[in-house]
Amino acid sequence: MFRKVLILPFALCGVMSANAFDIGTITFDNPPTGSGVNGFRGTVNGVSVGGFAGLLNVTETDLTNPGNSLGPIFTLCAELTSTDLIVTPVEIFDPTSTFGNPDLTAAGNIMANVAGLFGGSLATLNNDQAFALQLDVWEAIYDGTSEAAPEFSTGHFQTGNTKSAADNLITAAVLADADQFWAFRNEALDSIFFEAAGSGVTDTRGQNMLTVRSGGRRIFTPEPVSMSLGFAGIGLFLRRRKGKLR
Repeated sequence: MFRKVLILPFALCGVMSANAFDIGTITFDNPPTGSGVNGFRGTVNGVSVGGFAGLLNVTETDLTNPGNSLGPIFTLCAELTSTDLIVTPVEIFDPTSTFGNPDLTAAGNIMANVAGLFGGSLATLNNDQAFALQLDVWEAIYDGTSEAAPEFSTGHFQTGNTKSAADNLITAAVLADADQFWAFRNEALDSIFFEAAGSGVTDTRGQNMLTVRSGGRRIFTPEPVSMSLGFAGIGLFLRRRKGKLR
């Protein structure tokens, strides 16, 4: 059975909380990707999209409260539309619930609980598990959480209608992991949301991301990604978002 996936600009219909947010930066590390799957494609509202689905390696710096900086962390895409290898300004919503969007909060719940399920660290996820987790995050953000299980053949984004070899990436193992992780959507556990410059903070670059404070840390010192490397090998180019997510 085909299920849905993918990435594209899609407005999160949340209302920003009155709570304050910190200002920070996100820098892609080298290598920029961790566990996950590259090279799959699909459609969102009939528009072809594609890219990497899984953990991203970044370094986060909190400019408002430097002592809260997370440093090297794993993140997942949340409303990915374009990726430039630059230092991306972000607004930091910690916890995610302060952003004021329940579907985004549910996506964070899934990510945080999965980190706990795997010994408190996202570093232990294999490629299928990281792929499944990313799919569930997109499912919650783009199509809500009312379904008893994630359904990837209907809704705003899909993989089943592409006639692409990338559909074969959605294996039985990936679907089983996605079903298991989906059960965490309503189990409240704090995550952190980064709203990127691309959603209107300063310009049209960057992507929104989710992480978790306790399970998202990486223990090695990364090398910053050179602008000359590009993302050609990992397929992270997508359409730009239109407007701010508020």
